[in-house]
Amino acid sequence: MPALPDILLVDIPSRFAGQGLALDRYYPVILETVAEASELEAFLCEDRQVLIAPSLLDRRPSAFLVGDLTLARYAPPAAGWPWLVLCCWPLAYTRMVPVPNDYLARGSYTIEAFAEAEEVDAFEQQFFAGYGPCASRTISPAGNG
Repeated sequence: MPALPDILLVDIPSRFAGQGLALDRYYPVILETVAEASELEAFLCEDRQVLIAPSLLDRRPSAFLVGDLTLARYAPPAAGWPWLVLCCWPLAYTRMVPVPNDYLARGSYTIEAFAEAEEVDAFEQQFFAGYGPCASRTISPAGNG
């Protein structure tokens, strides 16, 4: 789907990795536009004296609005990288989240990371079972598994 965002996955060096990161080592950044990708690239290229998380887009409101709960599966770009499942939550759900909203990236998304495709399958089955009967579709970006 052309409307789904890209995800830049930063592999955090082991000395800075730990709980709070996807699989204890990855920092996903949701990019909805080319301009945001350019902005993030400029941020990552800056020289700095202290470590700063690449969180400049984390609290920016999403421009991607959905009426239905949407799950998208992102296959690893290469061996050794994780599978990702991006969930875009409709307004009916996001309004239930307490403010300040530290649960949803960009006010709309959650991301799950998995080492194996079978873990993604199990997660999706459990997820859809919890949200009642619905049609399940696996969405994968073109050329991405």
